[in-house]
Amino acid sequence: MSAIETTVVTAPGKVLIAGGYLVLDKKFFGIVVGTDAKFYSFISTNKFEKLNDKFLIKVKSPQFTDGFWDYMVKICHIEKDEFFFQLLPISSEQKSNKFIESAIIYSLNVAAKLQGKKIINDLEKGLHIIIVGSNDFYSQRQRLSELLLPLTTKSLKSLERFCSTNSKLAEVHKTGLGSSAALITSLVGGILSHLKVVNLKSPEAKNYGRELIHSISQFCHCLAQGKIGSGFDISAAIYGSHTYRRFSKSIIENHLNSALTMDRFNKETNSNFTSLLQKLNPKNSCFDNEIHPFSLPPGFILKLADLDVGSSTPKLVSNVLKWRANKPDEANELWESLNIKNTELENLFRKLLTQFDGDAVAYKKILKICSGNKAALWKKNIDDITSKSEKVIFESFCLVYETFQSIRQKLQEMTLKAEVPIEPLSQTKLLNSCMEVEGIIMAGVPGAGGFDAIFVIGLSEKAVAKVEDEVWLLWKDTSVGPLTCTTCSTGIECLSEEEGGLLLEYVETLM
Repeated sequence: MSAIETTVVTAPGKVLIAGGYLVLDKKFFGIVVGTDAKFYSFISTNKFEKLNDKFLIKVKSPQFTDGFWDYMVKICHIEKDEFFFQLLPISSEQKSNKFIESAIIYSLNVAAKLQGKKIINDLEKGLHIIIVGSNDFYSQRQRLSELLLPLTTKSLKSLERFCSTNSKLAEVHKTGLGSSAALITSLVGGILSHLKVVNLKSPEAKNYGRELIHSISQFCHCLAQGKIGSGFDISAAIYGSHTYRRFSKSIIENHLNSALTMDRFNKETNSNFTSLLQKLNPKNSCFDNEIHPFSLPPGFILKLADLDVGSSTPKLVSNVLKWRANKPDEANELWESLNIKNTELENLFRKLLTQFDGDAVAYKKILKICSGNKAALWKKNIDDITSKSEKVIFESFCLVYETFQSIRQKLQEMTLKAEVPIEPLSQTKLLNSCMEVEGIIMAGVPGAGGFDAIFVIGLSEKAVAKVEDEVWLLWKDTSVGPLTCTTCSTGIECLSEEEGGLLLEYVETLM
């Protein structure tokens, strides 16, 4: 590949540790934790030959056996300086990828609206796009089995970076970290950065760039999925860890419904998108999502695992919403009480951050005491807690444990009332066993719950390692597969030329 210029943009995966289902309603919020598992989009300008009013875009995702797509982009002139782009597959036999296609065509048309005719010259040599995701986005069980390695963090860390799934994209087993959202966000961000529509490297321009990428990515993700979701996964890919309140559906609803009826971007779509972009442009402040920075308190260590069972998140969500529609009083009462506990948890996390800043010595002492005992027994082991500061901090630790246990109880109640396996009995048994390990303060089902995944938060590396070695590895009811990723507050990023170049050299060896 003879690249003239390459832009590399990364976007992280997510874990929703509180606010599952509630984030669908703008009245409520969710606590979203970003991960250091990321998607990477490499956008290169190439020396492809331009064919009249068309140019070529080649896309490759080397982790899949069928991960390649070739497109012609057609310039459709309307009148004077007005034009739009259409995305056409090179071959009629090429399998469509709605996530990639929506990200490309809307990014190009954003550039056309904001940059004008200049963008045609910038694109005349075509684009070469490579997309890869961290190993944690996909189950590596088969890979480890082929290598005769146990299902452990150590084995997973021994695998090469961005290793092949040896399967078609449609057949891969995902781990629930938000791969499609991270993909779309990195791709939209990569194209808009490459075409100089946004500048993620400039501190002065970064906020505008992130907000524009966020709103465009939200729309593209909804278009690819065929419906308007909560959007917290796209938000995590942009902002990393934060508390999230969704955007109003009405902002994009009309254009989304119109776009869903079209085979491809056309004159009517372009006209509708021109007005939609007015709402999506951060300069007009119409996109009304709420983002508040958030991080886990010092010493809190997140550990994730996927389960070899699987759930259909859309089906879970559909059934919960059906229950809420059929029994609104029952559902709303439970949601309101759950929201109170979620708010308490957020406030406790923020309080612990303040307490650490106020007395780090006392905080570390309590962290050590709690990490050596089972959470259920903490209040029976307080002999070493002497100062007033230590007692106040200790109370906060105990309240985090108690509050999250209350959240779990309410999710179990929703499981029974909605008849939806949010925290089914098998998960309850597994999570309870995790809570029996010294130093584990929280264990739960992320997001929509079900049988896909679990998370634990421990107060020491020893605690989370013990969960993996003595609970997950020996669990008989199902196969529990640890993930290697942990928390990362950093959202979308554009890598430096040096870092991006070195990573590109490595990725090209995989192709």
